[in-house]
Amino acid sequence: MKIGIYHPFNDLPDNYSLSHVVREQMYMIMENGHDCTFFCSTGFKDVVPEGVEVLDILPRGGKAEEIVGVVGSHLDAFDYIFTHDVVYISSYKNHDAAIRILIETHPNIKWLHWSHSAPNPSDPRKPMKNSTYIGLNQWDMPRLAEQFGIPEGACRLVYNSVSSDLFNEWHPFTKQIVDKHSLLDCDILMIQPLDTGRFDSKGGHHVIKLVEKLRERRLNAKVVFINAAANDEGRRKQVDGWVKDKEDYVVFTSLEDKKYEVVVPRRVVRELMQVGNVFP
Repeated sequence: MKIGIYHPFNDLPDNYSLSHVVREQMYMIMENGHDCTFFCSTGFKDVVPEGVEVLDILPRGGKAEEIVGVVGSHLDAFDYIFTHDVVYISSYKNHDAAIRILIETHPNIKWLHWSHSAPNPSDPRKPMKNSTYIGLNQWDMPRLAEQFGIPEGACRLVYNSVSSDLFNEWHPFTKQIVDKHSLLDCDILMIQPLDTGRFDSKGGHHVIKLVEKLRERRLNAKVVFINAAANDEGRRKQVDGWVKDKEDYVVFTSLEDKKYEVVVPRRVVRELMQVGNVFP
């Protein structure tokens, strides 16, 4: 699926909440296996997630017909276009008019229009074909529907998402472990840093048994051992034995990436400790 995000941005400043929403959507689109293209202003100067195609072709000014001429030839392969504020705010009326034309000339595209500003029924707009109107909170939904003269049921409430790895700027290895093992879904997540050679003396087997008892009580409990010095064959076999038949709830970092068999970066240790809630 090919999805576009449309907004005449010059950049994506950190102090503008809409910028974070757009970045989140870029990651969301790509992580779900779709292609993402960002339609933005000419001269756009900022960084977007790797893999996002940037089409900095939108004139900030200009007539609707000019915008249609610039954008229209790029739309044939798209399934969805997300717009942000451009069909709601008066300063973007040229883009609003252009989008209405593009909707007619590209009837196979579905459009999702995000309203980040308070809807303004005193500035009424005509509804558009193939369009869904997105509000950010329950309070705005009646006014959003009124502004476009549509039933409230035709609007959708979508809260702004906050991706844990983006918000916390996780190390890639942290993200890999958290995502692969669904650690954010745990009721109880134990984190234990240790030297692999001291697994027994640190009570590692007791920790695993505790996790198993918690799971018997229908709690989603897991343990992550942040284990160092696991890079010789004997240690590898030990770790394999400890985790055998327990892969659903026992994680050893040394098994996740050979690069971190000897030592795990302190940053990753800190981040995993922040994710956990029990520290045996």
